[in-house]
Amino acid sequence: MSCQHHVSRPLYKICHLIPFLLLLVILLTGTCFAETVLFDGTSMDGWAHTGPGYFRIDPIQKSLVAMGGMGMLFYYDQQFADFELTLDYKIARWDANSGVFIRFPNLPIKNQPQVNGQEMAGPWAAVHEGYEIQICDACGGNTGTGSLYSFFDRTKSASKPVGEWNEMKIRAEGQHYQVWINGEKVGDYTGSRALKGFIGLQNHHVDEEASFRNIRIQELGGK
Repeated sequence: MSCQHHVSRPLYKICHLIPFLLLLVILLTGTCFAETVLFDGTSMDGWAHTGPGYFRIDPIQKSLVAMGGMGMLFYYDQQFADFELTLDYKIARWDANSGVFIRFPNLPIKNQPQVNGQEMAGPWAAVHEGYEIQICDACGGNTGTGSLYSFFDRTKSASKPVGEWNEMKIRAEGQHYQVWINGEKVGDYTGSRALKGFIGLQNHHVDEEASFRNIRIQELGGK
């Protein structure tokens, strides 16, 4: 039914204002943000590594593969406040150890294991200033997959068998942190650290123990 032919002229004007009013509401509430691809499977543009080891690209799986460690690959191009981060990860051995770092506010030193004997590179700045969502199926307590490393334990294990791809979703909104593994909610945490920061991936110590792909983020709230 056309607004022009079936309503009075004042209502016709209002009808044509509706799309603009809806757009205004979206802009004011900050609920419409496009998803940003952080890793497209082919390029490490926007990423840098710090600490021992490195990440390589697997062109067949279109994934990032952790090599050696302990180090961290981090996305230096942008800080994120409230967001929903989604990625796929896979472990190659039952005792693999890795993680996803979020909201660390200061960029680590690139490719430099130590500065004046201090551990300034690697994941240490992220560990002490941000949070790590742990990946370690063999670990217990507050170090198991989906836990907020060293702070809060996950509520359940939802990982697939070794060698299969898993989906992890992390939602950070204010000091509220939620984690899903393969669609199952495994963590609901309250934090106290920085409300904005960078994102990183850990290479712990063993070559090819963890891989990541389809890394994408959607910002929330417009803060």
